Amino acid sequence: MERDINLRIITQDLPGSISALTASEGNDRYTVMINGKADQEDQIAGFLHECLHIWHNDFENSQDVNDLEILRHSEMMRILSAQIRSNADLIRMRSERNREVYIRGSEVSQMS
Repeated sequence: MERDINLRIITQDLPGSISALTASEGNDRYTVMINGKADQEDQIAGFLHECLHIWHNDFENSQDVNDLEILRHSEMMRILSAQIRSNADLIRMRSERNREVYIRGSEVSQMS
């Protein structure tokens, strides 16, 4: 079933290490608040995490909220890991053309 989701995204200073949070307004309308004090990487990760909650309809789920947090954090890590692998392959391909640097994960080596 296709859903028509309405997102309102705002930047607001949030307490502590909270990078983002979402308020459900019912009928698939959500306000995602992104912490204006967080760095860009944390803001993006927080937004992705909140989108996963929305996508999986967690606001209507009766499952324990702590279990849902663990599930979404695990899913987010899988997505980010796949993106990192994809970026490493892209960097490697570009480097092979330019004969500069090969990057895989956290390893960097010079190409001749």
